[in-house]
Amino acid sequence: MYYKALLSQFVSKSPFARVSTSTSSPTSNIQLNIIGLLINTGRFFLGSRSSGIVVEKIETKEAQSVQKELRKSVIDLDNESSSFEKTCATPVLRTPATPVVRINTLEEALAQSPQYDGRFISDIKSRYNAKERERERLRSEEVIRSKVLAENREGWENELEQRLRKQLEIVTRPVLDERAEEVVVLPEITDEMHVVIEKALNGYADGEVLCDAFNLTITRRDVKTLAGLNWLNDQVKWLEFSKVIYSINVLFFPKVINFYLTLVMERSSSGDWPKTFAFNTFFYPKLMSSGHSGLKRWTRKVDLFQQDVILIPVHLGLHWCLATVCPKEQAIRYYDSMGGRNLECLNGLKRYMEAECLDKKKTVLDTSSWKLECVENIPQQMNGSDCGMFACKYAEYISRKAKITFEQKDMPYFRRRMVYEIITQKLTHP
Repeated sequence: MYYKALLSQFVSKSPFARVSTSTSSPTSNIQLNIIGLLINTGRFFLGSRSSGIVVEKIETKEAQSVQKELRKSVIDLDNESSSFEKTCATPVLRTPATPVVRINTLEEALAQSPQYDGRFISDIKSRYNAKERERERLRSEEVIRSKVLAENREGWENELEQRLRKQLEIVTRPVLDERAEEVVVLPEITDEMHVVIEKALNGYADGEVLCDAFNLTITRRDVKTLAGLNWLNDQVKWLEFSKVIYSINVLFFPKVINFYLTLVMERSSSGDWPKTFAFNTFFYPKLMSSGHSGLKRWTRKVDLFQQDVILIPVHLGLHWCLATVCPKEQAIRYYDSMGGRNLECLNGLKRYMEAECLDKKKTVLDTSSWKLECVENIPQQMNGSDCGMFACKYAEYISRKAKITFEQKDMPYFRRRMVYEIITQKLTHP
């Protein structure tokens, strides 16, 4: 019993008796090795003399009881080894790893760069060539446009020169005696009038308001367009196309013309003159682009068929003209200070009057007997800057049924007189 207690004490203290259940062994021979180890340990403690007794005791029932106690504290290595073999035999499913592409050389790195692609240079060239072709096309269009503008301007200048030559020939002809009877003496511009005119033209601030009436504001800048040979409230814009410079008259705000025609219309409201209505400078381009449908609201407060004279300023881009409609006379006339003819304007005004009668009076206007006329034998301009003045003076004379007797030489006088009339908001008679 002593040996049994010794062995049990040794087994309980031995690290080999406390094998964790989670420990696995690949073979069942470990159990036999532990028993052998215990026997050798007994020999160490008891000596060689007693070793035979230990072996003998182990073969007896006492040894068997010790072996059972050892089995209680030692893991069933046979079962553990078989379970380990089964675990090892079961295949483990693993997600295949994504292969890592490694770039180990400079050539491989450059091969993935778009700049290293053989088509990179060709793509750049193709894009550059496309832009270059587009620029070349635009340059060609500008050259063609400049040539067309030059030809148009040259034709306009030649036509003007021919008209001037024709007028100069007429001027050099002898004047008949009855011509002298038709000359009307124009009123003199007094010293007081000169003071008003000079103050308006020679002030310092171009933006200063000199007159504000009829929903129009006239500044010194506007009045200065009447000085010298300036275009009425026009400005000169320079355009350069392929080293060719053109001077093009561009209309911006024709307030001077609109203001003057409003004075003409206001004068007729006194009852001493023919009843006159004047459209502004925006009427004619609107008529040509939209017809009567775009102008219905323009005459909500006026009956055109009750007027003696209807004045329509006509701007042709580089030239001012005047058109008139006389409903009571059943006549539409066109006045051009350069002798031009504009049948399109006359027919457009006739269609407008027909549509106006149908819209306002709900009746059809019979214009079969109306007279359409491009008036001839009227004063003609001798320069390229007085067309606006001629159109305004045509309107002023026609509004009082006066014969048009002024000439080119009268334009400087009329320019200064118009400055005074605008500032005082009153027309001078005659």
